[in-house]
Amino acid sequence: MSDLDLQLICDPISGRSYFDIKIGESDLVSDEGAETAALISLFTDQRVAVDELPDFETDRRGWWGDKIADVEDDQIGSKIWLLSREKQTNETLQRFIDYSRDCLQWMIDDGFAEDILVDAEYIRRGIIKVSIQIDKPSGLSEAFSIIWDGQGVKR
Repeated sequence: MSDLDLQLICDPISGRSYFDIKIGESDLVSDEGAETAALISLFTDQRVAVDELPDFETDRRGWWGDKIADVEDDQIGSKIWLLSREKQTNETLQRFIDYSRDCLQWMIDDGFAEDILVDAEYIRRGIIKVSIQIDKPSGLSEAFSIIWDGQGVKR
C-alpha cells in the first residue's frame, strides 16, 4: 500500500453497488488513510478453489492482477462474495467477519496497521452492517461502517 491512494466513494447517484474515484474542484481526491485500501480489499472478489464454490456456481472469480503479483500466491480481495446466497444465520455472519479479517490481514503483515477490529450485524433481512476499526502503529485509529446487501455496497 502506498502512503497516498486515490479516494474511492460509492456511486453518488445510486449510493450503492460500485465505487468511483472521487473528484474535487479540479483534481482527483487522495486518501491518506486506510478506508480506500480496506474497501478494495473487502469488495474485490478473491479467486477461490473449485471446492469452495457454492452449489451450481462455476465462476471462481478473482482479480487478473493476481497472476502478476510481486509476491507469489499473493491475492487481493475477499471471499465475501461467496455469502450472497447464504441464509441469514449467526454462522453466515461469523463467516462474513472472518472473511473480512482475512482480507485485511495484509495491513498488519505489512506494518500499516497494529490491529484491525471487525464487527458485523444484520440490520434487516439480507442486510449486513460491517464496522471496521484500523489501529495504526502511530496510535491513531480509523473507523468506518459499510452496508452490504449481498449484491453490492451502500454508504
